[in-house]
Amino acid sequence: MANSEAETSSDAAQVLGGEYQVFLSFRGPDTRVGFTDFLYHELVDAGVHVFRDNEELRVGDVIDGSLLHAINNSKIYIPIFSQTYASSRWCLWELVHIVDNVSKSKGKKTILPIFLDVEPEDVKLKTPQYENDLRKHAKKFPDEVKAWRVALEKAGKIKGLNVKSSPAKIVKLVVEMVLEKLETKKETVTKHLLGLDNRVKHLIESLDVNNPDVRLIGIFGMGGIGKTTIAKVVYNQLSSHFGKCCSFLENVRERSSTEEGTVKLQKKLLLDVGSRSVEKVEDVAKGMKRIGETLGNKKVLVVLDDVHDKEHIKKLIRISKLYSGSRIIITTRDTTTLDIEGFIGEILRYEMQKMDDSLALQLFCQHAFGRDVPSNDFHKLSSEIVSLMGGLPLAIEVVSSLLKETKDEELWKEALFKLRKAPEEAILEKLKISYANLHKTQQQIFLDIACFFVNEKKTDATYIWADCYCYPVRGIKVLTERCLIKILQGGKLWMHDQLIALGRQIVRDESQDGLGKQSRLWIVEEALEIIKTKDRKDKVQALQIVRPSYNIEITNEEFERLQNLRCLKLNEGTYVGDFARCQSNLRWFSWHSPKAMDFRAKNLYLVHLVVCKLDDLNFKDDSKAWDLIKRSQNLKVLSMTSCYGITTIPDISRCLALEMLTLANCWNLKKIESFIGNLHSLIELKIEKCSNFTDLPEEVGALVKLKHFSLSGYEGSYSLEGNAGLLPSGISMLRNLEEQDYHEYGGLSYLKNLKNLQIKECDVLTDVQGLNELRSLQSLSVSKCPLLRSLIDAYRTNIPDDTFVQIDLFGDSIEDYVWSGRTSKHSIGEIFLATPYKVELPFTIIFVLGAEKKSEGFGFAGGIKRIKEDVTPGSVTYRELIADVEGYGFRMERMWYVAPGMGHTLLIEIKGDEQVNGMVQAASQKGFIDLYVEVGTDIRSQEAIIWASQRDSSVHLLLLLCAFFLSLLLSRVFPGKPHFSQFFLRVLFRMGVDLVGIFGGSF
Repeated sequence: MANSEAETSSDAAQVLGGEYQVFLSFRGPDTRVGFTDFLYHELVDAGVHVFRDNEELRVGDVIDGSLLHAINNSKIYIPIFSQTYASSRWCLWELVHIVDNVSKSKGKKTILPIFLDVEPEDVKLKTPQYENDLRKHAKKFPDEVKAWRVALEKAGKIKGLNVKSSPAKIVKLVVEMVLEKLETKKETVTKHLLGLDNRVKHLIESLDVNNPDVRLIGIFGMGGIGKTTIAKVVYNQLSSHFGKCCSFLENVRERSSTEEGTVKLQKKLLLDVGSRSVEKVEDVAKGMKRIGETLGNKKVLVVLDDVHDKEHIKKLIRISKLYSGSRIIITTRDTTTLDIEGFIGEILRYEMQKMDDSLALQLFCQHAFGRDVPSNDFHKLSSEIVSLMGGLPLAIEVVSSLLKETKDEELWKEALFKLRKAPEEAILEKLKISYANLHKTQQQIFLDIACFFVNEKKTDATYIWADCYCYPVRGIKVLTERCLIKILQGGKLWMHDQLIALGRQIVRDESQDGLGKQSRLWIVEEALEIIKTKDRKDKVQALQIVRPSYNIEITNEEFERLQNLRCLKLNEGTYVGDFARCQSNLRWFSWHSPKAMDFRAKNLYLVHLVVCKLDDLNFKDDSKAWDLIKRSQNLKVLSMTSCYGITTIPDISRCLALEMLTLANCWNLKKIESFIGNLHSLIELKIEKCSNFTDLPEEVGALVKLKHFSLSGYEGSYSLEGNAGLLPSGISMLRNLEEQDYHEYGGLSYLKNLKNLQIKECDVLTDVQGLNELRSLQSLSVSKCPLLRSLIDAYRTNIPDDTFVQIDLFGDSIEDYVWSGRTSKHSIGEIFLATPYKVELPFTIIFVLGAEKKSEGFGFAGGIKRIKEDVTPGSVTYRELIADVEGYGFRMERMWYVAPGMGHTLLIEIKGDEQVNGMVQAASQKGFIDLYVEVGTDIRSQEAIIWASQRDSSVHLLLLLCAFFLSLLLSRVFPGKPHFSQFFLRVLFRMGVDLVGIFGGSF
């Protein structure tokens, strides 16, 4: 009893120093050494402050102050009802105070009863178990017994845990329930949580805490998008599965910037998961050693928030040996952080997306108005402000919190005006962290995109960055990995609105002395002001003039003052004057002028020009703009769209560096001259929606580097001179072609290296010759080809089995299927019904003889089955199937098989070898096929005998033979009406079972 006394005294002493969380009420002789002791230590190990009373040491008849204090200050009460619990007046006094505390707590406190060797009915005093003890107490404590009785009855009605077979499982469950209720390992999250339910559910399912493996999931995205918030929600929901072995380390990037900070994080982690004596962790190396020892022996849940360096992960969780079942969550802005070498376990990635518009507005309103929707007076202003936030929760919360203090409409309008020019400082500071960690050249690429290149093709912008030694391959990779940009479908650059605002604000901050010092100008009024001022502007690198209030004319004098201009975008304007003296560094030249303004510049030679984009211009074949192009020997990209005045492309063979040529929506363009064969650097050639184009010269075959070729978008049928619907024969020399997008296809067998092929909107195309020879094909997309009936000969194709196939609406033989995301291995046999199956696999034919087709749908009724096994595809013909049916004693009338469709079933009648080929494909793929056969009526004897042979009783056979002879008699009586005998025989078939029931007993 010495130990028990020491423990009780210790518990009592602790009450005075701090509050308890759990109060254990139990009968010592019954449970102290066993169940209660086990439960107590498991709760303490889980980090729970537990009060455990020893009623055996009590003296007197009154609960002392320390015990009463422990009861009053606990949140969860666990009475352990054992067989002698009610015999202890101390236990009953405790229970009265417990019930009273809970009733007054307004739901903040709870009782979790445990029934150990007793039932709830015993506690509710419906059995003699506790009732007898109360009767004994009544002699000495008559008044108290009334209160004890009430307390027992109330406690007995509370749903608890009944210990019958496995105390260990009950203890584990109790610990989990206590941790869940106490939220001891929970992180504080904002009360405004919107749109996270599905995301949290996905993350929890991905982590699957019931699986014994080790998993690490990285939540990545730009700053302020809600990574930390969702990590906290997931952590809170999962922490109860890990007991006390949970740790959430916030702001790792900032706190681990010094060795001292890293050591503090290591110590916190060790303490969180229950490790003791962290004082000996004096440096990072010792901390790593202790963490390795600890995490290698405990199943843990650890969150590392805002990590930007893989070294942080190694120092904080020692990645190589984590205990089975452990889960690690990492939030980061840099996806390369998740490329962890040596991690033994599964690494998952989850990209945090921006908020939907409706949820973003709701979040804004909750902060600004304290409700889900704005008032009518502020609805429009709220929507406009939210639209500037780009679905970024951080930005929404910052701005809405600033506006909630006022309902002055003028102040809101002023805030909107300010936000259009620059984000709030708090938002900028959060986002600027990622920018500050970039290399100088990467920062320049970031600023270029923010100011000019959003929605431009990555490949186009890459050319100018490479020419300026910005090392774009590495730069774009880093920006993408750090969630600062994305590459959208079609290779276009994308950046979040708030990051665009950040980049533009950084540019403004660099030029406090005036616009002439600003490196990039994108606001039309500011750009025009710079152009018209007569000072030199050596700092200006990029100008964008979009939709000016008047048609601007840029003169040679104005151009000369922009010596370091790299990028110029002009929308609705032109160039005039003699530019002979201009020494320009321009790399990007973009001109859009729909108001028929002619190019009036002379001698404009841009020796450094890399990208030239001309759009919606009315210049003709003899325009001076051609001189600009012809002399640009470093030109890499030439794009001409909606240039309706040109009929041909003049000789630009001096542009030997040209790699990408695009001609689109040039309706009057008819031909390209033979000079194109001299553009040996050309990698991509696109001629799209040029409805009058008819002449692609043979010299295109000299483009030995061409990888991407597109010729599409014509109205009506297209023809090339002498070769209707065929490419010029010279194209057969293009051994490096990887991607082709073309609307009329001829032979393709020479394109051995073709990787991607699109066939679309071919109204008259029926066949694609040579497709089977494309042994390098990775992707095949076919759409809107209504007459296309065959595509791949699955029997002898060389197309790889893992080719990605997308089929959308074509030929009758395919029944207008829509197939998406299928590999050829799984789809060839299903899609191309008119060709033999690629692999000759034997199969089984199941003949369903005498089947009756239902009037509606694809179902059949009745019939008997005959099975033909080990059928080889090459042996099946229409005649052979008829012979098989006759061999079973039937005359075939009609025959069907069922083929799978996309969301529906196809019922195909076999009328000849063409349908047999389709049936063989389906059978080879599945290994069997059901053939439903409608038979004639002149072989009734065989039909009857076969039907009877399937029965186990001789009674069936005798009855049916009688029926058969009776039907013969009927046919003689009614010689002109054979259907009478047929009908009679069928009726007897269906009554066979009933006949046996009637007559079977008499045989």
